[in-house]
Amino acid sequence: MKKCFYALAVLAAVLLATGAYATTVVSFTDTYVTWPGYSSSISKDVNGIPDLLGGSFTFDNHTLVGISLEYTVSTTSGWSSLKPGDWFFDINNDNVWDYVLHSSNSRSAGSWMAYEVAIPLTDGNPYNNNNYWGTDYIFSSGSGTRQGQPVEARISGSDSKLGWVDYSGFTKPVWNSATHSYSIETAYWDLSGIEKPIVFDAEGGYFGYGFTMTCANDVIYGHGPLPAPEPGTLLLLLGGLPAVAAYRRMRAA
Repeated sequence: MKKCFYALAVLAAVLLATGAYATTVVSFTDTYVTWPGYSSSISKDVNGIPDLLGGSFTFDNHTLVGISLEYTVSTTSGWSSLKPGDWFFDINNDNVWDYVLHSSNSRSAGSWMAYEVAIPLTDGNPYNNNNYWGTDYIFSSGSGTRQGQPVEARISGSDSKLGWVDYSGFTKPVWNSATHSYSIETAYWDLSGIEKPIVFDAEGGYFGYGFTMTCANDVIYGHGPLPAPEPGTLLLLLGGLPAVAAYRRMRAA
């Protein structure tokens, strides 16, 4: 019994030290045609390719450690010219973007950097479309496009670098002759190794997020719940320790 008691204590300590019990996954879907505060000349979800479907955010306690994004296409024509925009995060749901994953208009691994910023959701000045259609700092022209839709942040010297983000994805979907459709692919961002972690504020509260391609053919926007960590396994183990101790005392009496 003494060995059992110590084994439970050691296992509980290991779980507490590793924080493995606190990992949570928050799923999201593509439910917005454009971000709030920006007009759109179209009413449909997707204008061209790709079709952003949804994905998930992975948290370790309140630290963002991973992102997955699923997508597909209706055609692969023009695929080589597609480039991802930036990820935006509002960690306390106050309509101010606090963090950005900036891509420098590249699909290459090793090209993503995390930044700490302060960008109001409906302030166009900090956004930059890299002269994609014009010389302004937001995507604002082109036939049948999302007028004024931000696609990436204009990073300045005052924005704090948090570290490089490991990235893979945006491979071209493959045609499936059996289903008569293109495959669903997944892009991944691994933030577990950045020097300064992105920590979200409110326990049990909500956070905002946004993403789009530089062409603004489709966008992601929404609010997700930040679950309070529920260390179920650890609580069960710790809760069992007093019972083991009581049992030992009864046996000794």
